[in-house]
Amino acid sequence: MISGVVSSQQAVAAQSATTPDTAQHRKLVDAAHQFEAIFLQQMMKPFAADKDKEDSDEDSDSGGSGTYQSLGVESMARAISQAGGLGIASSIVASVERQAHSQNSAAKLEPKK
Repeated sequence: MISGVVSSQQAVAAQSATTPDTAQHRKLVDAAHQFEAIFLQQMMKPFAADKDKEDSDEDSDSGGSGTYQSLGVESMARAISQAGGLGIASSIVASVERQAHSQNSAAKLEPKK
């Protein structure tokens, strides 16, 4: 039990001692997943709207079901993106990191004045 506490404390210490590159990478990955989730949400909205239209034809008493459906679509899109999604987030991360690497390489090769 004590070894579990010590190892979890070490993990927290290692996590808090991240380099700026690691923190930037984490922010980039989070932003890419958020973008992909928004994209998926926009793609999935028509399906929820069609279902909402069917419900309103059957029952005019539906009220706030549209709000719950939009929250459900948002949550599902976020979960799909975090689970790998369509690969948009990983493509964005790879592209941005490749561009940053090429800019850093070019900056190192430039002669200093």
